[in-house]
Amino acid sequence: MNKFLILKSNEMLMVDAEDILYFETLGNHSCICYMRNGVTRRAVVKENLKSLEGSLEEYDFLRVHRSFIAAVNHIAEIKDGWIFLDNAEESRIPLGGTSVGAIGRALKERASQVLD
Repeated sequence: MNKFLILKSNEMLMVDAEDILYFETLGNHSCICYMRNGVTRRAVVKENLKSLEGSLEEYDFLRVHRSFIAAVNHIAEIKDGWIFLDNAEESRIPLGGTSVGAIGRALKERASQVLD
């Protein structure tokens, strides 16, 4: 199982890659939104989204907006310019216009059957 080590000011967290919902830009920092014991949690890290994007290539994440990278396995629905995630709090993140085709292809690749 792939894990991320998140270093915060006074703690270190191990988070499974499968539990990460999305990354959001916060200026020169990023917010990682993840699930832990059925609860959505957030942690701010010092890396910016651009540098994180490069390190996420081997995982199942997609740049879906200039400010967000989402975990493809947590995308539940795309509707009216929003991506709805499958976490308990029903998070939603904006969908960038240039990301629509890439997200559609990624979801089709992961679906066992596509119904039209």
